Amino acid sequence: MKKQVYLLSVKALLLSLIVSACSPTNPRLQTPPEENNVVTVSDSIGVYEVNSKVDILFVIDNSVSMDRHQSNLSRNIESFVEEFEKNKILDYHIAVTTISDQVSAQKRLEDPKWAGFTPPLVGELVPLKIKNTEGKLEASQGSRYISRNTENKIEVLKNTLIVGTVKLEDGGPQYEEVFPPVKAAIGPGAPVNNEGFYRPEANLVVIVITDADDASDITAEGLYNDLLRLKDGERKKIQVYAAVIPSSAPATCKRDYSNQKPAKIETLTQMFQNQSKKIVNLCSQNFGQELANIGIDLSQNIQTQTIQLPFIPEFKSKNDIKVYYGKQELKNDPKTGWMLDKSTLILGRNLDVEFETDAKIFVKATPVRIENYNNGRAKPAF
Repeated sequence: MKKQVYLLSVKALLLSLIVSACSPTNPRLQTPPEENNVVTVSDSIGVYEVNSKVDILFVIDNSVSMDRHQSNLSRNIESFVEEFEKNKILDYHIAVTTISDQVSAQKRLEDPKWAGFTPPLVGELVPLKIKNTEGKLEASQGSRYISRNTENKIEVLKNTLIVGTVKLEDGGPQYEEVFPPVKAAIGPGAPVNNEGFYRPEANLVVIVITDADDASDITAEGLYNDLLRLKDGERKKIQVYAAVIPSSAPATCKRDYSNQKPAKIETLTQMFQNQSKKIVNLCSQNFGQELANIGIDLSQNIQTQTIQLPFIPEFKSKNDIKVYYGKQELKNDPKTGWMLDKSTLILGRNLDVEFETDAKIFVKATPVRIENYNNGRAKPAF
C-alpha cells in the first residue's frame, strides 16, 4: 500500500513539472514584450522647402494669320490667371516670346535688298506693355516678366499677349519655328533681356499659341530631352500646353497658308502628364473655359502640393498637429488648408493664406509610437 502511494506521488510530481514547463508564465515560452520604438524628429518639428516656383512661357505666333487668335487669347486670359492664382502659394513668373524664322532671316541677310536688316533675337522676351501717365501703352523698360508683385498684372498680361503680326514683306515669319524660341529663351546663353525670368529650381510651363506646326529641324524628342536636361531629369517639373488647331479639327477652322497639322507640337505635349487637358482648340467656342482649365491643370500639377513626412504623427485631437506656411497657421481643411494620409501631408489647392516669398512649411507634431500604429491603437487620419 505504501508503495502505491509513493508511485502516485512521483507521477503527480512529474505531471506538475510538465504542466509548469508548458505554462505561458514560463519565461522561455512567453512572447517577447513589445519594445517601445519611437520614430523621432528633432524637437518634433519638421521644416520643409516649398518649391512653389513656376516659370510660365508663352510662345506666340506673330505671322499675319494670327491677328484674331491673339485678340481672343487676350480677351480670355483673365480666367486662366484667376484659376491658377487660386493656389496662393504659387510664386510665378509669366513671360512672352514670339516664334522665329531663322531660314527666312538668313536669306534676308544675304539679300542686298534687305540691307540693314537685323533679325530679332531668337527667344528674346517681349517687353511688358504698360500704360504711361497719358494712358497710352508703351514698352516697359523694366523686367520682362510678370509676377505676383506686378501692378495691374492682368491688364499688363492682356496687353503683352497681343504681340502683333508682321507681314512677310516687312520681315515677318514665313516658316513658323516654335521649338527654337523655347530652347533659346531659357537655355544657356539666353538673351540678356531675359534675365531673372527663368529659375533653374522652378517648375516650367510652356504654352504654345499658333495656327501652324513647328517648322524647325528640332524634333519633339529633341526639345523634350533639352528641357529634361535643364531640370536635371525631373520630368514632373515640366508641363507643355498648346492652343492650336488640332489635327482632328474640322476644315472650317483654318490654319495658316501651309495648312500643316500641328503633329510635332501634339507629340511634344503627349510626352508630359495629363494629356487630356494639354491641347486647346483656337477655334473653340469654349476657348475661355478651356484656357481656364489649363490654369487649373498646371496648378494641380505643381509637385509641391504634397509633403512626405519622415514620421507618422500621433492623433489624439486635431490640435496635436500644427502646420504653418511661413508665419501663417494652416487649417485642417482639405480645400483651404491641409489634410493627412498616414505620413503624407496634402496641401489644399485654395489655401487661405497670403503669399510669402520663399516661405517654408513648418509641421509640429508628436511622432506616433510604432507599436501603437501596428496594433491599431493610433488612427492614421482624422
